[in-house]
Amino acid sequence: MPEIGSDPALGTLVAVDWLDAHATVQQEQTIEEIAAVELITYTSYGKLVRCDDTVVAVAADERDDCRYRGVTFIPRGMVVRIVDKQRRKRASKADA
Repeated sequence: MPEIGSDPALGTLVAVDWLDAHATVQQEQTIEEIAAVELITYTSYGKLVRCDDTVVAVAADERDDCRYRGVTFIPRGMVVRIVDKQRRKRASKADA
């Protein structure tokens, strides 16, 4: 079940947990066997480059002219959660 909350901003480093779809090929199964199948969860790490009602996309690489490669496009309905992994600067004692 997807977690409720606001999504991180585009450009944030994230971990996206998502359910993988799969199919059986030429394998006969009973209703009971099908009911017992558990979905596999994957985690994709990278820069959040799209996040809307349809798709969550995470890029592995960013070029110096803001083009991306290694983009994983995950249908929104398969997303379990998005975790902000961006490191934040800690306030120094001088700032406190």
